[in-house]
Amino acid sequence: MAERSFGGWSFSDRLEPGGLILDTVSHQGFPMAHDIRVPRVWVAAPEPRDRSGGPDPVLKAKKRSYVLGSPDLPAKNQPFELIRGGQAPGDFAIYPISGGLGVDYEAETAIPGKRNDILTINQRYLFGPYSKHPSHEPGSVLRAARIFPLLEFRLKPGKENLPGPSYFRADFRFDLVLHNKGDGNDLGAVFRDSEDVPLVIPSEGNLLRPPVLYDVFEGAEKPLHHELIGSGLRERAKLDTGPDRQTWDNYHHFPRDDKGKLPSSPGAFHCFHTHWRWGAVSVTGKFPVLTGGKQFAGLNWTEELGGPMIDPRIPAQDLTFAITRDSRAGTPLAASANPSEWPFTELFTRWRANPAAIKKEGAAITFWISVEVSRPAGAEHSEWGGTLLPHGMFFSHDSEPGLFDPESDVSGLVPIQIAAAGLRNPLHKESVSASANPMPWMRYPPGPKK
Repeated sequence: MAERSFGGWSFSDRLEPGGLILDTVSHQGFPMAHDIRVPRVWVAAPEPRDRSGGPDPVLKAKKRSYVLGSPDLPAKNQPFELIRGGQAPGDFAIYPISGGLGVDYEAETAIPGKRNDILTINQRYLFGPYSKHPSHEPGSVLRAARIFPLLEFRLKPGKENLPGPSYFRADFRFDLVLHNKGDGNDLGAVFRDSEDVPLVIPSEGNLLRPPVLYDVFEGAEKPLHHELIGSGLRERAKLDTGPDRQTWDNYHHFPRDDKGKLPSSPGAFHCFHTHWRWGAVSVTGKFPVLTGGKQFAGLNWTEELGGPMIDPRIPAQDLTFAITRDSRAGTPLAASANPSEWPFTELFTRWRANPAAIKKEGAAITFWISVEVSRPAGAEHSEWGGTLLPHGMFFSHDSEPGLFDPESDVSGLVPIQIAAAGLRNPLHKESVSASANPMPWMRYPPGPKK
């Protein structure tokens, strides 16, 4: 195990089954995570179309799972520091990098007896400094440090040049802990952005009012009241069904306030943030609320609909996430087990039929992301691959700004906006009632289900 520091980031790392694992991750003394890893990756042929109809079509594909760093997918090298820290991909290259760490893996046969492509995995962690230039969110308010848990996969035709796998999936696992008292004191929230933020809204009596928290988001669950499995991106079926407006855009994880107060939405000042899509207005901006920026556009962005922040080389990908409690040692979801199931959601629903409550007092929460990628039709004999999670995450650890705070670099307009819009209030705007019994694992922003 090695101890490392990059630009205020401190952590331990080790290479074992589970890949390059980060332990006890903090920034400038503020804790962020106990354990960050990639439990498993999957390849399959043909592509498992779980939305194509028929009885359990997802189970019919020939498939294989790999644990990074195991004998089936061994590391080609020991963890190495990246020269000059490396660079984030695409539009995210604008964020400076203080340091980075990498490991490479390779399996000679992707699916023995079925497909003989060579599977190569490049795992990289990049760490950025604490700053708000360039901005991490379209309001240009938060100071934060970025972390990029990048995973690049590559499938190359083998010697026999058989058709290659047409499906790749990677599962990411984050044991997050932000409260300075340790385990069991954190909360979370999920949101679906509105595509625009109106400056004024008509109300009764032909009067106008400023937007409030309910108007800013199409969907929200703040704070999370139960464990959750959510749909993030649904791009693999997009050509057939059109954009899916019933997906979540982001996850926020924050320490429980000892006085019971909630942080502002969505830009909590002491929070782990990850956004895989932003609303359309986040690019163009809107005075005086948003400054905007091209890093929030995503693939095929339009003025009416924000795009997914994914590698354009692999546009047909879905993102599913889960938020669980009781995922530590001694449980089926423990990090050391590198847990993963086919399909992803059964890892949680087989364990518990109904999601457990996350009490107001907070919980020890684990955040999971599963990214599925489909190969372009007709390209089974070509090299194929790309980078997952190019957008990364960012970690802020400042106090919520007050109206008269001489030490804050936040404009005095910000706390006024927060108070006027009720951005520190709870908000439950989802597909089911917060009091539903039984509570479903899968919950969506309101709207027609695809």
